[in-house]
Amino acid sequence: MKSYNKQGLYNSYDKKHKERDALDYYSTPTEEVENILSLIPFFFDGTILEPCCGDGAMVKAIKKYYSKSNLIATDIRERATEDYNFEHYTGEGYDFLSDNYPINENIDYIIMNPPYSTIEPFVIRALEIADKGILMLGRLQFLEGKNRYENIFKNNPPSHV
Repeated sequence: MKSYNKQGLYNSYDKKHKERDALDYYSTPTEEVENILSLIPFFFDGTILEPCCGDGAMVKAIKKYYSKSNLIATDIRERATEDYNFEHYTGEGYDFLSDNYPINENIDYIIMNPPYSTIEPFVIRALEIADKGILMLGRLQFLEGKNRYENIFKNNPPSHV
């Protein structure tokens, strides 16, 4: 395992690397989502939206734990590489941050791992849409900062970290 070095690289990750995905896409392993969902002390019932479903790895775990919930998955791009057998909607029309995002009513929960480069607008939009709650995977440093406190956490403090 490589460690941190003076160039700001950790485990060979370089955020300025030429092969970095333009939309900050990095798939979350299904097993990791399963680990997280297994530790959550409450149950999500109703309609769940995953607005940045990518290749479906998170959706697979969500379906396993919340099989009786209605699950809607969207992404700005078609990325599914395996048949995860889930209904999903992709393309420019499913840009979660656009004013024309078509799925914005009757959503109980949003479960997502948004692109970190646009994490704040994703969370603000999720708070506008979700009627009951949000489960978001993100870097711990997202909790820092006066602006994020004012824009998000002052009125919506996290219940679990």
